[in-house]
Order: sequence, then structure tokens, then C-alpha cells
Amino acid sequence: MGNCQDKSKSRDGSSAPSGQPAKRSGRESMLDITGKSATQSKGGGAPRLANIFMSPVKIEENYVFPKFVKTDDEREFISRITKDNFIFESVGKEERTHLLDAFESYRAPKGEAIITEGEVGDYFYVIQSGKVAFTVDGERVGDAGSGRSFGDLALLYDCPRAATCVAVEACELWRVDQKTFRQILANGRVNGDKETIESLQKVSFLKDLSNEYLAKMAAAAEAKTFKTGDVIIKKGDPGKDFYIIKEGLCKVKDIEVGGQSYADQILKVGDFFGERAIVTDEPRVANIVATSDVETLCLSRDAFLNIIGPLETLMEKESDLRGLKAVPVFAASDVTAFEYSELVGRMEEVTFKAGADLYNEGKEWVPAIYFVRKGKVQITSKSNKKMEREATAGGFFGDVSFVFHKDPIETAIVTEDATFVVLTKDNCKAVLRTMTRLSQDPEKIKEEKAKKEKALVKLEELKKHRILGVGTFGKVWLVSREVGGQTQAYALKVQRKRQLLRHSQVEGVIREIKVMAGLDHPFILKLLNVYEDAATVMMLLQLVQGGELYSVMKKHNNMMLPERDSKFYAASILEGLHYMHYRNILYRDLKPENVLIDKDGYAVIVDLGFAKEVHGKTFTLCGTPWYIAPEVVLGRGHDKAADYWSWAILVHEMCTGDTPFQEHGVDQMTLFKGIVKGKFKISARASQNVEDLVRKILVTKPQYRLGNLSGATKDIKTHAWLRDVDFNKMAKKVFRAPWRPKVSDPLDVSAFDNWDHMAKEERERPLNREEQKQFAPLNEVKFN
Repeated sequence: MGNCQDKSKSRDGSSAPSGQPAKRSGRESMLDITGKSATQSKGGGAPRLANIFMSPVKIEENYVFPKFVKTDDEREFISRITKDNFIFESVGKEERTHLLDAFESYRAPKGEAIITEGEVGDYFYVIQSGKVAFTVDGERVGDAGSGRSFGDLALLYDCPRAATCVAVEACELWRVDQKTFRQILANGRVNGDKETIESLQKVSFLKDLSNEYLAKMAAAAEAKTFKTGDVIIKKGDPGKDFYIIKEGLCKVKDIEVGGQSYADQILKVGDFFGERAIVTDEPRVANIVATSDVETLCLSRDAFLNIIGPLETLMEKESDLRGLKAVPVFAASDVTAFEYSELVGRMEEVTFKAGADLYNEGKEWVPAIYFVRKGKVQITSKSNKKMEREATAGGFFGDVSFVFHKDPIETAIVTEDATFVVLTKDNCKAVLRTMTRLSQDPEKIKEEKAKKEKALVKLEELKKHRILGVGTFGKVWLVSREVGGQTQAYALKVQRKRQLLRHSQVEGVIREIKVMAGLDHPFILKLLNVYEDAATVMMLLQLVQGGELYSVMKKHNNMMLPERDSKFYAASILEGLHYMHYRNILYRDLKPENVLIDKDGYAVIVDLGFAKEVHGKTFTLCGTPWYIAPEVVLGRGHDKAADYWSWAILVHEMCTGDTPFQEHGVDQMTLFKGIVKGKFKISARASQNVEDLVRKILVTKPQYRLGNLSGATKDIKTHAWLRDVDFNKMAKKVFRAPWRPKVSDPLDVSAFDNWDHMAKEERERPLNREEQKQFAPLNEVKFN
């Protein structure tokens, strides 16, 4: 549901705006045996596909993988049939063993409908013997025999079957279900990363790094195998790779360090070697030979530098992070790990000569906290002698005035040439949004809380006007209240509890509400309050009156926006995503339909139904096919890098009118295969800078994707295409938008369809006490 326009009904055929015919659902119109192609949008551009999703994957540490008995020949048969299927290509050795175990035998007698068109699928099948026929709408469209497979999409998401598959003769089949498949992949990734991180923590100069950096290193490590007798490292060669042994044995021989020879050593599973290669290319001091077949994880120096950055810089960042966390106002705060990372990224190194006045008591200054790298600073205070001290390397100052005072209550003078890293108040506010989060003053906290509670709009203040949208679970109303003689308009999303229970959506709606309540950014739809009664859950939302970005694109020839306009929208969307990311929120459904234009002409990200707080990786496939990243398709775990992939697709679409994976009549499986393989086409209409940016983000391995490298989002913001954008001014809405909607008054909703015919209220069976308990978490919602 974009903003407040809940469009799901008009797309699933249950009802439509006044004067418009009902449509088939996005799924019905785009799926055939392997997923039918979607219909082309009017006026060009990518065909519009409905979003897709699967049930959440919950990592179970003690999950017992199913194991069905089969012969070696049967295992080899299943392995051979699945090895060329892109869904199985990225599966590791151990995971493949578990998957082969998990395939169960299934016998289908002649005439049995193995799968039925329209039903949600859960199994993938391999035909051992026999023959099946595929029918769509009663018409036979194909056959398959021994060595063929079908039902691939069922492993990826909760997909209605696009065809009926009937056994035209008795069939011997092998099958595996989605939950088992996803659980094996997710557990394999989590356990594998955990083992790698534990190995990395044994390296002396890596042990103090945060889990975030170690996880990035683990993701960048690639499998390398060696045969017995292979020379893995040759003495005297420059160091390039660092290895962790996963299986097998190695011998370290001819060791010579500082003119001293050492005895040979044997390395076994869990041991590592070549670790200094990631910090220096100094010559190897020994030969290392595989004494058995060996499997390793290998991290190259180039990968380390690209993804993590120089170790010296990394160590400085880690030191800055520890220093920031030690500042009392931060130590007592609720600042998240990602926010700390963002704050450290905004710190700047500055140097001053002895005698420099950094700031003076009672005089105007640039509020900042100073962390001393080297040198000395004398702190004096006329008003509070207890504050007088000397700050040296490892110390900090400016923190008290930084949070609590407009002007400094101390004077800071450099007494010995000094180097500092500085966090300004402006940069801190850009991340935290409000300095109250750092306040330890109970009165200020109480005052801020009371202020927020007073600002919350009460349900009884609202007046209903008309319906803005209708969906499966309820309606969205235009509502308003009068404040000081002025009309304030909002969107009220009313969802029926009975419908939410019926469709198992209670947990999802509560998650969406909690996520939105914690967000406060001009480029993200604002949740203003939540209400509930016996029958409904109500969300009061910011009213965004300019319509969808998709509608703006449709006004242009070939849906191609002027590049300057595309850059404006892309920059504001990137700011919104960045804000979510440093609050550990993944968005996961970026597309033009989920971006609205506000009255000032700025982009606002809406529809946070798939948004999720994630620490590390999540494994649930969701999103809209054109925009989904390869790691999301494969279920190998994804993080914020998946949002950058979707953003790059949107940039290309705005600038050229097409998505990079767009082909006429492309079916769902071919689309997913192209995404996983990274087979895309940059439109000839894209400028050189747009092409370069898109290519650097559409990298199939997320660890090498722009935005996920050592420079993080800054790498995207400083790319040639966006280099002239002042992102600080963008967030303050200083720039004039390329197009501003004509909004006549606060209640102007001319950009919305007419749903007046759906105004009648439905009556449903009341909820019992146990059913109502499922909505209890709504009482715990806290607004930012």
C-alpha cells in the first residue's frame, strides 16, 4: 500500500476504483509453468509486477535436517539433475549433502494431479521415472519425463502454481519442500559465517575488531581447494592471500624468519596461515604444501582493502568508536551500533598548532566533541574550576557544552601541536535527529516525552471525509482535524482485525507499526499515531498529496525522466534508505509505486510492510521481481546491500524508462536466473556516469557492491553522478524540486482514485479474548 493508497484490492480483482474494471492479480497475470511474463505497462517502461513473499525463515540452532534413505545412484541422479539449476548452484558442499538427504521419495499413480493450478506450491519435484503433463486453463501445454524437474518457484517464495501437473503414467518422484530448502541454506550460511568469524578472532591483530567488520571479512572469504602435494604458498613470493583451513592438512616447511630457521609445522582444520598478507605484501617466509586434499577459505589482500579498507584506518575507526562510546552522554544513551558506525564515519580529522584557541567560554562556537589523537590541550573555566584539566592523547573534551549549552562553559587552548577527530553537533543531529537522546537530565527527558504525547493526535479529534484506497484488510480514509482555525489533513489506515487474523498478518502489521513508530525523516512516510478498538487497528499517517513517482514517470516520453530530475529523486530516496539503515532497518521493496511525491515535490518512501529491523542478515524472500537482489532470490542471507541493488535498478529506470533486466515476454524463472547470474543490459539512453554507477552497484556478490565497501554509503554519494548533490541541504529540503504538485488545499486528494462506492462498513464476527490478546503488543509501541 503506497502511503495511504492501499491498491491491493484493485490489483487482486476483488474490487476496483469507481468506473474501472476489476483486474487479475499480479501473480495470476504473470505466471505460467515457470512464471508467465507480466503485461506491459501503458506508455512503455517495465511491466508492473506484484510483490512476492515467502513465510519468514527462523534460524533454529538445533534444527534437525530431514534424512530420507536412498541409494548412492539415486543421490547421484538427484545431484546431476539439480546441479545446473541456478537455484542450487550456490549451495556449498555441506549444504548440498543435507539437501540430497532431504529429498524424499514420492509415488504418483497414473491420473494423479501432482500439483494443481492456482494452489500455493510448497514442493520442488525431480522425475525419476514416468511422465507428467502440464495443463494451463485446461489446455495441455507440455510434457516431461525422467530427468526433468518442475516446481522450482515453490522453493523461492509462496507462489500459486501456474499449471496443473498430472501423472499420465505412474511416476517415481523425488521432492523437497520450501521450508526445508530454505532452512538448510540459512543454517549453512549462519553456521559457516560463525565458524569463519571464530577463526578470524584468533588472529592477533583482528581480535579486537567489531563483529560487523569480521562478518564482512567472512562474507568476502571464498572457497579454494588444493590437491595433495599442491604448493599453496611459495617462499619468497609476495603475500596476497590469507587462508583458513576448512578440511585437510598442510605442512609449513623451510621456515626462515630474521635469519633463524624453524622446525616444520603441521596445520589442521581451524588453523590459518598467510594472515600478514592482508596488511602487507612482504615476501612469504616459508613454503606451505597440502599434505592431503585441502579445502580452505581464502581472503585476498585486494578484497580486504576494498571491503574493509587499510587496517591502520580500520584500527583508528575502532579506536574512535570505543572513545565515542566512553563519552558519558553516549554511554547512557540508546544509540544503536549502526548509528555509532555512522557517527564515526562523520568524524573529521583536524590539526592545530600550539597556541590555537579552539573555543572560548561564553562565546559563539561550532559545537563539537574533540577526541585527542596526539598533542595537548588546556581546558579552563571561570564558572567551574572542577572542569579545568589537561587533555592528552586518548582524552576528549567539549562533550558537556555539546549537549547541554548553546555556548561553551569552558575554554580550550592547544598547548602542544595536536591532531583531533571531531564530531560536530550538526553531524550528530543528522544521525540521531534529536539531541534529547543524549540528555541525562530527567526533567528534559520528561519534558520531551510530554511534548511528544501532547503532539499525538487523538482519534476523537478526527473527522472522516472520503476513502483514499481499499485493500484486503481494510480501507484508508482522508481525515482531518481543526487546530487554531487551520485544517490539518491525514490518512487513516483502518485494518480489520478479523481479516488480519484470517490471513496470518497480525505479526506483520505489528512489526510494520513498530518500525514506522521509530522513524522520523522527511523522506519516509511518518506514522503519527496508532489506535485500536474491538474490531480494527488504525494507523494515522502523514498525507502525501502528490501521487506516485511512477505516475510522474508516466508523464514523460518512454517513462524517461530528465537526468537532473532523476538525480533529485534518487538522492532523496538514498537519504531515506540511509536513515533506515543506520537504525538497522532494511526496506526491501523499493520501486516507483512505493515512492510518493509530497507537496514540496520531494520523494517520500512509503509502504513499509516488508521493512524489518535486522542485525546481521535476514533470509526471507520478499520484494518486487524487477528490483530483487540476487542474494535475496537465493536465500543466502541479505542485508542493506540488497536495498542499494534495488535503488540502482530504480535509478536506471528513471533515467532510461527501462529496468536493466527487462526483456519483452521474460518469464519469472528467466528473470530470476538473469538476476542471479548478473546478466543485465544497460540502456543506450543511460549517460556514462549513470552506467558506471549502476554497474558498480549491480554486482552479484554483495560484499563487492558499491555502498557495501569500506566507504559505505559515502561511496555512492561521492560517485561522479551524485558528486554535485549537497546531501545536507537535500535533507533540509533547501533545493527547489523539479516538479511540485498543484495542491489547492489541505484536503486536496485529486491524485487519488475515487473509492466512494466502497464506503459501506462491513460487519464481522467479534474477536474472542484469545484473539484480542494477539494485538496486545500494540500497547508497547513507542514513537520516536
